[in-house]
Amino acid sequence: MVLRRINRSEYNNTIRDLVGVDFSPADQFPEDPPAGGFDNIGQALSISPLQLEVYYATARQVLDRALVEGSRPRPSKWHFEPEENTLGSDRLRVKRDGNNILLNPGENGITNGMTVVRREAWNTGIGFRDFMVPVEGEYIIRFRAEGQVPTRAEVVASAAKLLGHRRDEETAKRPERKAQLEQPFAEELKHVETSRLYDYGPPRMKITRHLGGTPKPIAELDISAQERTPEVYEVRAVFKRQSAGVDFDYAYVIPPLLENSSLQHQKEFARPEMLVDWIELEGPVHPVWPPVSHRLLLGNETGNPVNETLRAREVIALHGSRVSPSGAARRSGREGRTL
Repeated sequence: MVLRRINRSEYNNTIRDLVGVDFSPADQFPEDPPAGGFDNIGQALSISPLQLEVYYATARQVLDRALVEGSRPRPSKWHFEPEENTLGSDRLRVKRDGNNILLNPGENGITNGMTVVRREAWNTGIGFRDFMVPVEGEYIIRFRAEGQVPTRAEVVASAAKLLGHRRDEETAKRPERKAQLEQPFAEELKHVETSRLYDYGPPRMKITRHLGGTPKPIAELDISAQERTPEVYEVRAVFKRQSAGVDFDYAYVIPPLLENSSLQHQKEFARPEMLVDWIELEGPVHPVWPPVSHRLLLGNETGNPVNETLRAREVIALHGSRVSPSGAARRSGREGRTL
């Protein structure tokens, strides 16, 4: 039997199971060498001096995230309405807890006080950035939104208008080809009338967290709330004491091989729209104090132990039982492999 080290995914699972921190430190580790098409073969999983240094550094990061000091931090709640920025992208800053935050409404229209995002483009995303949370931790990103899905009749009407305009322009340039230009117009319009491509579902939103200049998509979800019945949606993300931002982008993407690019790229063409009313950031979120991660590491101890040596032994014994053959962390938690 080969006594092997755990691979990156197993390391992340173990940290989550043992410490209760939703953190994936092993994503920054060197790649696990594959063998026979797998990355968990014992003979291939060696340990280098560099990996030992990385393990020690990672242990400090995990403890910094898991352990807390002092009383429960007071949560903050920031509220934004994208349409309050009437100056354009990167031109309005709003004050929140000492931050001078850039509010971005994108180059979008406004309907009934809601920002309308209807296509994927570099200049249509909305969000807020250039801020630093007062306390590191998990935060709730909350927004109120609805979706508007055009009927097939509305799609056909918009296509007829765009295709007809193109046909008329070509006819004006070459009147002698008027009869020939009618055929492609009729064929494209028939395609829009009959193709399943235009049986739209609800608009889709992608939410990206930026932290220290690094973007990370944290959620992608359908905006299923129907027209004039907006709903509140929530996702969660961890923020550290670094410059940060949150982006909301249109994510209803039709594969390029299937789309009719002459129509899909037109602003006037009917397609699903998402309407965003407001955005909030609230946190840090701690249902209990000390948090679960702190309790998992130190038990229910909340004050300073009278005998620190005895307390250290108790903590080591606590974690020794968790990694013993009968402990819950004896396996990776996903496939039952021995660590």
